[in-house]
Amino acid sequence: YSPQLTPEDREDFEAALQVAISRGDHLNGFVRKFADVIRLPDPDRRPCDVLQLLEDIAILMRPESQERRIEWVWDVQAPLDSVLADKNQLEQVFVNVLKNAMEAIGEDGRMTIRMAPQGHGLVVVEDTGSGISPEAQSQLFAPFFSTKENGQGIGLTLVQEILTRHGFEFALESEPGGATRFSVFF
Repeated sequence: YSPQLTPEDREDFEAALQVAISRGDHLNGFVRKFADVIRLPDPDRRPCDVLQLLEDIAILMRPESQERRIEWVWDVQAPLDSVLADKNQLEQVFVNVLKNAMEAIGEDGRMTIRMAPQGHGLVVVEDTGSGISPEAQSQLFAPFFSTKENGQGIGLTLVQEILTRHGFEFALESEPGGATRFSVFF
């Protein structure tokens, strides 16, 4: 752009570039420090009753669910055997997933929790929200990406990190205008 600049504009242009470079450096440093803050410890794996964990979270979320008129449906084919997991980290996973489901529903909906002894165990959280667009689905686990107006984009990144560190597979399926299902395979 240098040949296109007039001598009067050159100083402003160079100052603007310097500000942009400085802001980029500051943002890069912020993200690095932020990543250090959310760096997770290694999972402290102990036998964990996943059904009891989910029931405890449901009690915690009951007041908000009632206020929003969101029904909880439990479809438990069989309780899972104890899973070797860090209970606190697994709790964070399900709190984030269930909170996202409630926010997707808004009001007057249903969250279904399915549990099956498939493989070593399967838990599915399904909501009756409006679904997620394919474009958003491809970015959901990217740090700082959010579909929410005031979302920070860390929740699903944290969920992914915890489940990956545990060696648990997971899947998110959603149809725009339809149900969204988050599955965890133990």
